Amino acid sequence: MLFRSTRAPFNEIWPLETLSTVMFTSQGGKTLLVSEGGPLTDNAAELKAFDDMRQSMQGGYTGTMEQLADYLKGAK
Repeated sequence: MLFRSTRAPFNEIWPLETLSTVMFTSQGGKTLLVSEGGPLTDNAAELKAFDDMRQSMQGGYTGTMEQLADYLKGAK
């Protein structure tokens, strides 16, 4: 199988590779979700492009997690 890296369509210097990790743990009868991610590069321009979008990404992920929490409340 052939894989080809392409840039994200919203930013021509977005890192070609990022690593995202998601960890679920039980805490007091509830599930704690911890999500982390970042670029796998030492290219200064790519690192800056990622860092410049950090606040926007945090807002997007926060909104998504809030929607998930609302959905799960209704699924009980």
